[in-house]
Amino acid sequence: MRLIRFRMEDGTAYGLVEHGFVYRIKGDVFSGDFQKGEPVGGLEAVALLPPCVPSVIISIGANYASRCVENNIPIPDEPGKGDRFYIPAEAITGPGGLIYFPVGETRVEYGGELGIVIRRGGRDIPPDQASDHILGYTIVNNIWAKDPPGSPRPPRERIRAYPTFCPVGPWVVTDIDPTDLAWELRPPTGPHFRDALQAG
Repeated sequence: MRLIRFRMEDGTAYGLVEHGFVYRIKGDVFSGDFQKGEPVGGLEAVALLPPCVPSVIISIGANYASRCVENNIPIPDEPGKGDRFYIPAEAITGPGGLIYFPVGETRVEYGGELGIVIRRGGRDIPPDQASDHILGYTIVNNIWAKDPPGSPRPPRERIRAYPTFCPVGPWVVTDIDPTDLAWELRPPTGPHFRDALQAG
């Protein structure tokens, strides 16, 4: 199923998308105790928001061998180990929103990521129980400002995320196999991107 957050004149809510039509959700999405409620309208009738509101976003950059080589990071022998970058929650923005580049940042990069949306926390979770803690998956455009090679700053300060630097969505998908996916990352273009450049 496809879960969204949306805004209408009467406020913000979670919704379920079926065949391009939005239904309001009754209950708690993250507990799993929810039902499909009344219909709202087509996707064009709502303003899509980030599909979740995380308290923290963890980017595991060492998942990419090329990035490890570029940054002299050892390639980890297990998924999830190695370089981690904590993205502030205020970086989250919805699909199709403006991205504002701060004045003075001359090297801004982006990368497509598979976002894992956690519905309940835990620690030392056995691999065969991990799926019990996952609500679903979404797409993240991970944007960051980066120092040029040879920067004197400490390594943890060489990569920076700002507000609007983490577009997410449009929805969380709960019933896909994350090991069998393909997607295409296209460079930001169009009037939104130009406006963002001018705003910076």
